[in-house]
Amino acid sequence: MTHIFTAHFHVRQYELNSDGELPNSTLQRLFQETATLATRDVGFDVRYHEERESIWIVHQMTLEHLRPVRYPDELAIATWLCDAQKVRTHREYLARNAATGEIVARGRAHWVHLHAKTLRPLRIPQELFDKFQPNGVSALVHIEPRAYPAP
Repeated sequence: MTHIFTAHFHVRQYELNSDGELPNSTLQRLFQETATLATRDVGFDVRYHEERESIWIVHQMTLEHLRPVRYPDELAIATWLCDAQKVRTHREYLARNAATGEIVARGRAHWVHLHAKTLRPLRIPQELFDKFQPNGVSALVHIEPRAYPAP
């Protein structure tokens, strides 16, 4: 069964932009932190990766911000693996307003597993596949980025 993990975050005043809203850059950081917590939740903490000289990086993130997030909203961010291959995964994110349950944002990150010293792609250990079991479900309705006409 797919490991779906949910983390809760309170929006802090200093995270807001000049419009009083949580910017995409901060939302992406919260998504990344949720993934780190999800991995730790099943036993793959920092020490696990240090011992194997491995790291994960976000190669690309697609984000759909559906409504403004403001102080002092609390976010419940769920994450799971959609798919995984030898050295990469697609991790999905669904952010809800914890008080109302309304979906405020969704995202997809393309994570790559690397050797920490050489920064070359490193095969994902089978035990990670066994714990996370990708489910093929995307959080995004439209995965392709929007195409804008040339000016």
